[in-house]
Amino acid sequence: MVRDTLATLASLNAGPLRTHVVLAAHLRPLLVPGGGVRVLELGSGAGDTARALARAGAGSGCRVEVLGVDLSPVAVETARAGSLPGDGISFELADALRDGPDPAEFDLVVSSFLLHHLPGDDAVEALLARGARARRGFVHLDLARSGAALALFALLGRPLCRRRETYEDGLTSIRRALTRAEAEVLAARGAPGARVEVHWPWRLCISR
Repeated sequence: MVRDTLATLASLNAGPLRTHVVLAAHLRPLLVPGGGVRVLELGSGAGDTARALARAGAGSGCRVEVLGVDLSPVAVETARAGSLPGDGISFELADALRDGPDPAEFDLVVSSFLLHHLPGDDAVEALLARGARARRGFVHLDLARSGAALALFALLGRPLCRRRETYEDGLTSIRRALTRAEAEVLAARGAPGARVEVHWPWRLCISR
């Protein structure tokens, strides 16, 4: 079930949720032909986002090395299975809030679909503060809580999900997500100066 859910999220990231497109846009200003960028992904899931960022760098002649960390052993195993030797992408089992690599050793910290899984506002604030240690910036993407988003996913989301459990988890995730106003309050405390935006379709973006 976990693997099916990860596969569904990877498909949504590459397609209707535009996760790969939005993150690549934030990465682009850091890309210099012949140079290199180090990225830390918190909650790396199936590894699809890490690979999308590495491809974006390769397309600009810049080597992007990505280290993904995730709390789920199944996610780490799945992500590693999709990587190739020498591609500059690696994955570790770690808690993004408590251990793992120091974000200050990376140029960019990213996450997607992670914030609404955290156990409360204090944890979100702590994650934002941790990501703000990155040398050149951070970007956290999540769902934006909205009655319209919930209604639309309830109506059209089932065919997008391999399992009913994934569909039901999607509904729960929208209900647990932050609104833009709530995110602005937490960002001001955890990462002063961060921008808070909502991208279509109802994707919350906290970045600097």
